[in-house]
Amino acid sequence: MLASKVDRLLQVVAARGAQPASLPGKCLPVNNVVAFSGGVDSSLAAALVFRVFPATSAACIGRSAALSTVQLQQARQVAAHIGVPLWECRTQEAKLEGYVSNKGKSCYYCKTTLYSTLNQVAEFAWQEMQQLQMEARGEMGDEKVKPVLYNGTNADDQLDPTRVGLVAASEFDVVSPLSGLTKQEVRDVAKYLGLPNWNAAASPCLRSRLQFGVEATQQHLHRVEKAEDFVRELVRLEPQMSMRVRFLAGNKAAVELDQEALEKAMPQFDAIDAELRRLGFDAVDVRAFRSGSLSGYNPNSVVQHTPAKRAEMVEARVL
Repeated sequence: MLASKVDRLLQVVAARGAQPASLPGKCLPVNNVVAFSGGVDSSLAAALVFRVFPATSAACIGRSAALSTVQLQQARQVAAHIGVPLWECRTQEAKLEGYVSNKGKSCYYCKTTLYSTLNQVAEFAWQEMQQLQMEARGEMGDEKVKPVLYNGTNADDQLDPTRVGLVAASEFDVVSPLSGLTKQEVRDVAKYLGLPNWNAAASPCLRSRLQFGVEATQQHLHRVEKAEDFVRELVRLEPQMSMRVRFLAGNKAAVELDQEALEKAMPQFDAIDAELRRLGFDAVDVRAFRSGSLSGYNPNSVVQHTPAKRAEMVEARVL
């Protein structure tokens, strides 16, 4: 069952991917680039792409204040396990007012910046390959092939209207090989393939911890990261346990934890309260974890949000 599912996924990647004809003695450009975070979705996408295009693929992670050190370390470890080259690229979404204002379109601006960066890096890699080919053989390499970008978007993600980054993915013609799998199916396949993070809790970017209207400044993102580092260490959080420090309006913090971790945290509320106030919050709450608690998305919704409808919602958002 899972073996046949993997075969179908590999066929999808092979059909959509890019690879020039291989000629003896010639370098091959990296033109299959996976938007990578180290989470289970993008890790599975990277593993599939690398299996199909081992010589012409890379995973690329965008580095900014929204990427925590913990997440970067996990991304490096998973990429090394897969064997796929990892490019760490600085992204500049923090220079965009629409991103920093955090009024509903930040994810769109972030992904637009990320996919633009991936294309630019692939272009640079192609130019470098051409230069090496010229120096080694005195001739240019193969004709340039447009890079193909991939992400780890799954079927459940497409039901969430708050994922406006999917609009950017559509604009850049990003391939989503996992679009036919539910979140649970992604984990099942990742486990089958031996990915070390198959059961790791989802960990979206730090910007997602900010309530709409709380500006996505470096200072705010850094404060959230420090708060989460403290709570993670205090309750000895296991990789499969979910935890968020939500930055709410009014300079308030809400620490959300899975039930098991919540039971560990409640007796230590005073320590959590004191540390988060030291970091700059004026009020602190500890409560049960709920995915999307700031976005207002109901994961139990059965409404399918089409790309066109999501694009309309993006345009309706206040910049």
